[in-house]
Amino acid sequence: MNKIYILIVLAFSVFTLSSCEDVVDVKLDSGPALLAVDGWLTNKAVPDTIKISQTSPYFSNTAPLFVTGAKVKLTTGSGQTEQLSEIANGRFLVQNIRSTKGETYTLSIEYEGEVYEAKTEATRQSFLLDSLGFEFREKSIEQEEDGYIVQFYGNELKGLGDACRIKIKRNNHYLGTIEDLNYMDDEFVDSAEFKQVRLFTKDPFQLNDEVTVETWSITMDAYHFYDELRAQVNNGGIFANPPANVRTNIKNVNSSSPKKAVGYFGASMVSTISAVVTENK
Repeated sequence: MNKIYILIVLAFSVFTLSSCEDVVDVKLDSGPALLAVDGWLTNKAVPDTIKISQTSPYFSNTAPLFVTGAKVKLTTGSGQTEQLSEIANGRFLVQNIRSTKGETYTLSIEYEGEVYEAKTEATRQSFLLDSLGFEFREKSIEQEEDGYIVQFYGNELKGLGDACRIKIKRNNHYLGTIEDLNYMDDEFVDSAEFKQVRLFTKDPFQLNDEVTVETWSITMDAYHFYDELRAQVNNGGIFANPPANVRTNIKNVNSSSPKKAVGYFGASMVSTISAVVTENK
């Protein structure tokens, strides 16, 4: 009986492996294009930009199509209102309203007979960085070339419920791949002191690179948005979960309308620290 069982298992394995060589032609119905919003309000001295585009089919290699002619308005909980100017296709400039801790904001978008709204709040900046450090690492399985990783020192303010996104610049250019996405909450580090906490990047830094690290305060809802975004982008392999929509705070005010939106609008308090990569001492 054992021999028969083994033969059955082997036969099944051979069949399974050979079946994996078959070409599967997946045909997906093209759903309607959705409004896609990408925008953050900050306390920086420079104007912020809200980007509005339309989604593309799943297997499309084309760039997002930025919308034109939308009417975009930003309103604060304290009553300030600004009609945003379209400076280029799908790019709307916030000139007068800045992010203020504790203030609430509503982004309103009128487009093709529909009205979409997003509500958010500017939370406090609780992750306080005071310095950066660099550690040289040789080429390895997890690092494609020799170079320096970035570490930060600082502390987190007392009081649970805070989160932040950490954005990194190399020589004044933002790093924008999914491997460069750093974010954290204070569930396990409330009021902690940070020493040599690594920031992850797709590529290591090199000597004399200028590194700028920005901490952006975010709500816990935005934290989970980034969590879901990372999970979907990294969702692969034979045991991958079915693709799922990432959460959004962009809502059609007409809940019965079939036209929906994706993306996220948030408000952040931003702190910045910079350093130049030098040899370990």
